[in-house]
Order: sequence, then structure tokens, then C-alpha cells
Amino acid sequence: MISLLFISTIIGYIFSWLLYKRQQKYSQQIKRKIEHICARKIANKRNISATKTESLASEYQHLKKIIVQKYEQNIQSLEEQITYQEVEVQNREEYLSLKEQLFFEKKARVQTNVDCYKNLYEKLEDIRREHKNKLLQTNDYDVATVKEDILNKVDKELRGEKELLLNRFADDITISSEEIAKRLLSSIVQRSVFGHWHDSYPNSVWLEKDEVLRFIESHQHTFTDKLGVTFHFKNNNVVINDSDGYCREIMRKLLLDIVEYDIQKIDDLDIEKKQQQYKQKTIHFVQQKCTELGMKHLPETLAWSMGKLRYRTSFGQNVLAHSFEVAMLSWRIAGELGLSQFLCQRGGFLHDIGKAVDHQESGGHSSLGEQMLRDENETNEVIEGVVEHHEDVSAQKPFAAVVNISDAISAARPGARRETFEKYMKKLQKIESLTKDIQGIEDAYAVSAGREIRVVVNSEIINDKDAEQIAKQLADSVGKEILYSGVVRVTVIREKTIEVYT
Repeated sequence: MISLLFISTIIGYIFSWLLYKRQQKYSQQIKRKIEHICARKIANKRNISATKTESLASEYQHLKKIIVQKYEQNIQSLEEQITYQEVEVQNREEYLSLKEQLFFEKKARVQTNVDCYKNLYEKLEDIRREHKNKLLQTNDYDVATVKEDILNKVDKELRGEKELLLNRFADDITISSEEIAKRLLSSIVQRSVFGHWHDSYPNSVWLEKDEVLRFIESHQHTFTDKLGVTFHFKNNNVVINDSDGYCREIMRKLLLDIVEYDIQKIDDLDIEKKQQQYKQKTIHFVQQKCTELGMKHLPETLAWSMGKLRYRTSFGQNVLAHSFEVAMLSWRIAGELGLSQFLCQRGGFLHDIGKAVDHQESGGHSSLGEQMLRDENETNEVIEGVVEHHEDVSAQKPFAAVVNISDAISAARPGARRETFEKYMKKLQKIESLTKDIQGIEDAYAVSAGREIRVVVNSEIINDKDAEQIAKQLADSVGKEILYSGVVRVTVIREKTIEVYT
């Protein structure tokens, strides 16, 4: 038993020793492999570092070469600039030396001219003293008289030249401004097409039934008290006499309602309700016109006043239609001139609003319109267009001038207004009568419907300058005395006929 234990111990010891040796051998092999791998990696790293060093060295040399080339190029360009500047400085020095030479030559010539002028001045002084002595020897002249005569002659010559220059400049400015204005206005008028509204509204109603006639006659005071209109009877016609077209139209509508609905009692008519309904229709009509113009709606007070102008005419032209035209023209003219189109259009539409109340209140329609607009807090530009749209108040602002021009175009366009034959003849006679007070005029004729005045002057009494003065004087007289929409042309004819017989 002990021997077996001993043998097993020896065998275990031998086995462990063999295992230890094998393990030691294996570890040595692993160590050698590790050393081999490390040596190989170190060699690879050394090769890589050598390669990188070579590449970095080559890059360094390349960059160094590029930088050197750039510096050389910069140095070369600087050298070229310096060379160019040196050449330029040299050229400037030559130019300055040449200028200096020319300056001295010019100075010498100026000095020569100064000497010549001094000699001439001395000679003129000698001549002046000689003439002065001769004049003093005469009994008719003294120094003051001679000096005054010379100054008068010089003043007359300068004044004549000044007038010629001023007239030439004035004519050039007038012609150029007229051409521009004509092109502008003709373009605007060609782009504006206006229709025709009712020129007038009837002021009478035909009544077939005698009962209706007696009913209206019995309540005549009621109509007068509530509407403020008067009327009279002519056969079976009820003729409304009131000058207010709006009230006259309401009365006419009431009479038509009485005839149509056979109203027998005055209470059934309800005049106040009819008035209110017609007022709302009038305001609505004006607001529709504002919408057509693209304009902001008016306050009810102004809209009602503008609606009353629908029943008023001026020389056959409906005043509300005229206001609508002026608004459209003002919009287009303001657009051409670069002004506010909305302000000019509003001023053009409201420019005659004072005519709605001028038959009830004292004052011109411009001042009345101004007060109405101020009560409604309208802008100053719109108020200026209303106040200054006639020639009695000159337009100071461009807005007022635009409204003034648009008003004249709308009134003067063909077919806008009508005149009676008697008024037309009176206007022509008045135009011709203005020429009678001017001396030197032999004949005068108003032609082209009063748009041109032709005057024949006596050529022996009137010269060219006098003829020009007569034309200007006559044009001023026509502008002041004749109320005429548009421009009147004045033509002065001066001719001299020479007849010789053999």
C-alpha cells in the first residue's frame, strides 16, 4: 500500500515536471513570436516614418518653391510699377516745364497787350479831353448835358436789347410749355369718353281729371309749407316755379303719385316719408358714382348736397355730370403730373358742391362749398381745389390748378354746353368793342366762334414793336373783360402796300 502510494507520488511528480517543461517551452515560443512581431512592427514604423519624412520634405520644398515664386512675382510687379511711376513723373516734369515756358510766353504777350492798351487809353483820354474842350467852347452844351445825353443813349440801347432778349426767352418758354401742355391734355382728352345724362327735368305735370286738379289746388298751402315750393295752374298743367331743382323734382314725383294712385286725402300722401325716401335714393345714387370713380364714399350731408346737383344745369350741362367728368379728368392729369390722384379726384368731384345751396344762402358757390367741406373736416388739399377752381381766386397749389384745368376742359369740350344765339352775338360784339379804345386799329373781326380776334392796324402809324404791344394789350383786355372758357387767339395784321405805275 505504501509502495503504491510512493509510486503514484513519483509518477505525479514526473508528470507535473513534464507538464512544467512543456509549458515553459510553449511560453518561450510565444515570447519569441511576440518579440518577432514587435520587431517587425518597429521596422514597419521606422519605414513609415522614413517615408513620411521624405514626403514632408518634398512638400516643404514644393511650398517653399511656390512662396519664392510668388514673392519674386510681387517684387517684379512692384519693380514694374516703380518704373511706370518714374516714367510718369518724368513726363509730368516735362509737361510742367512746357507749361512754365508757355506761361512765361503768355505773360510776355499779356504785358505787351497791357502796354498797347495803356497807349490806347492815353490816346482815348487825349481825344476825350479834346472833344470835351470843343464841347465846352460851344454855348449849347455843358458837361452835365453831354453826360446825360450819353447815358440816355446807352440806356435806350440796353433797354431795347433787354426787351428783345426777354421777349425771345418768354416766347421760347411759352411755346415749349404750350406744346407740352397740349400733348398732355390731348392725350388725356382722347382717353376720356363721357356719356350724356339728362340735361334738364320737366317742371310741369299734366292732369287729366278735374277732381285731381281741385284736390291739389285745395292743398296748395300744405305743399308749399312742407316742401317750400310754389306752383301755379295753367289750363290742366301744374307748373312748379321753384328754382331749387331738387325740391321741384320731389313735388313733381308727388303729383305723379297723386295721379297714379288716385289719392283723395292729403294724409294718405305722407309727404315727409316721401321726402325721406327720395333723400335716401339721392344719397345712394351719389355713393354709386363714388364707387364708379373708385373714391371713398362721402358723408351723408355732402352726398345729399351733391345729389341735389343732379337737378341743376349750367348752360345746359348737368352739374353732377360735370362734377363726375372733372373728377375723372383730375385723376388722369394728377397721374401724369405725379400728384396724389385720390386728393385731386375728390377735389374735382366736390368743386361745385356750393351750387347746391347758393340759391338759399348769400355768397359765391366756392366760398359756400369751402364752408360745407370744413364742417365735414375734409383735407386742406380738397378744400383748396374747391376754393381756387375759378379765375377769381388764382390757384396757388398744384391740386387746385389740376381741378381748375379739369373744370375748364369739361366745360369747353364740344357738346358739353349750349348758348343761345343772342348770347353768342353779344359775346362777339363785346369782343370786337374792346378794340375801339386802342389807337391805330382800322378793323377788327371775331372769328372761329369768338376763339380768335383778327385786328388790322395802320402800318404808317404802328410799327412792329407797337403791333406786338397792341396784341398783348388786347389779349389782357379779353382775359379780364370776357368770361370765356378756353383760349382766345389775338392776331395783329400790319401790312404796307406799295403800288407803282409805269
